[in-house]
Amino acid sequence: MYPWGIKFSSSDLPWENAFIFLHGLFGDESDWDFLLPFLPRNSLSISLALPGHHSTLRSAFPLDRASYFDGLSNLFHALKNFKTVTAIGYSMGARVILESVLLNRSPVTALFLESFNPGIAVKTEREERLRADQKLLRDITDGEGFKRFLEQWYRMPLFGTLTMKENFKEICLAKST
Repeated sequence: MYPWGIKFSSSDLPWENAFIFLHGLFGDESDWDFLLPFLPRNSLSISLALPGHHSTLRSAFPLDRASYFDGLSNLFHALKNFKTVTAIGYSMGARVILESVLLNRSPVTALFLESFNPGIAVKTEREERLRADQKLLRDITDGEGFKRFLEQWYRMPLFGTLTMKENFKEICLAKST
């Protein structure tokens, strides 16, 4: 078993190519659906919901770091007989993929990592970021803090016109429950 929600999609047999998709913060396994029709024939796609996201919110699996990497490593190795194994990740999903590939002898033949940072090299900067993230976590878990956080998060330029949508508040509400 893996500590995430899994969605499989496939084309013609025999499968030669495997694609693994990992979403970013607040995403889920359906974030990559728009790409599936463009994958090569003879492909298996595996879209994952990271622990604590969407279909895994009420999961019995632990949400610890080791679960992320053990599960992903096991999945990569289960695909070792494929001609190609391509891992695609966005933001947090990209970091999880990169770390898993670097820590394990992975059969991944290609990486597509979008909008991520592989880490902060300077120790004092890492410690400062950790303190800021811990403060943010306290603010988020304080009553209505998570809803406020989501509204601020989705107002970043990265998300473009999302805030102009009529149902912007409903989108934030859906992500917060």
